[in-house]
Amino acid sequence: MTLEISNVRILVVEDDKDYLPRIISRLTKKGYQDIDTANDETQAKQKLAQNYYDVIITDMYLEGNTSGGFEVLEIVKQHKITSIVIILTANDSAKDCRRALQGCVCWDYISKTMEDRSALSELHDSIQKALVYLNHWGNRQDKQWIQDNWDDLLQNYPNQHIAVLNHSVLAAAHSQTALEQELREKQLPLSLPVFQHIEITAITDIIQQGEGETIEFKRTYQYNEEQNKKDDKIRFGCLKTIAAFLNTNGGILLIGVKDDERIYGIEQDIEIASKRHDKDGFVQTITNAINDNIGTIFTEKSILVQFETVNNKEICVVKVTKSEKPAYLQKDRKNLFFIRTNNLTRELDAQEVVERLSLKK
Repeated sequence: MTLEISNVRILVVEDDKDYLPRIISRLTKKGYQDIDTANDETQAKQKLAQNYYDVIITDMYLEGNTSGGFEVLEIVKQHKITSIVIILTANDSAKDCRRALQGCVCWDYISKTMEDRSALSELHDSIQKALVYLNHWGNRQDKQWIQDNWDDLLQNYPNQHIAVLNHSVLAAAHSQTALEQELREKQLPLSLPVFQHIEITAITDIIQQGEGETIEFKRTYQYNEEQNKKDDKIRFGCLKTIAAFLNTNGGILLIGVKDDERIYGIEQDIEIASKRHDKDGFVQTITNAINDNIGTIFTEKSILVQFETVNNKEICVVKVTKSEKPAYLQKDRKNLFFIRTNNLTRELDAQEVVERLSLKK
């Protein structure tokens, strides 16, 4: 999303009760609509821990603390906050200016006492230049972080769309639309994060990675080769993996691939899936099983079923995004809770489930 005056989020850290209204008034007249304030470094720390901002404007002297502004900069450094930071201060010493600009934490340093023009006019111009930069180049710090951590992201979010801010993944989903919807539901900004598709270029790359926490192979979905018929135990094993992915870090289930990475194909599964004997019928069979045994909310938001042809054989690719809502798999009128640990799917007992869910709150 393009950053514009109407959607940019601003935090103003200013202790002067007369000057703060002037800042807000000038920014409002220029069209800025989302302006938050803090009176000192303590309030600023609280605000930055709870919210995301495109631009942070801070004074240097705060409530008698001559290092108050530098403490705000230190918070930005420690928490890897990638917002644009502008110093607006009456303390325009060269020493403090250099200190603020070192390490590229500060975008601009503006003196309130400048003589050639209004400091608030200069502030607006500085913000505009920052927005032009962000819209053209994006958040380069977070983009660089994605590049530096690509292997880990590929392992944890294969073929998923992620939103990154402040060197961390805010959310992930199997499509850009679903990702934006998740951010809206969490009341997180759409303009600040860097959006990236963690794409695996070929399904063979996934297979070559082998099974792990986010990758699982199943020879069939429900076809029992020895008995030449449907097998509920085999089907339950696939559903178990899907539920575990939902409860852990998401993942990809490949149906039609043996544990030794050889391609088996799903032709027999397609044949017995439904009366239609085609891939659409197979998808509907899997979707109905997930709806009935795990829940429709997951097929709508967190699960995508696709097909790939490898070595002239069809395999089914089930992409699962981590769910914020716990996913229980029903069996014999009981709700079972599964997670992934390395390349294993493990059931948790009641106490473990309670402890795990309490840690997420």
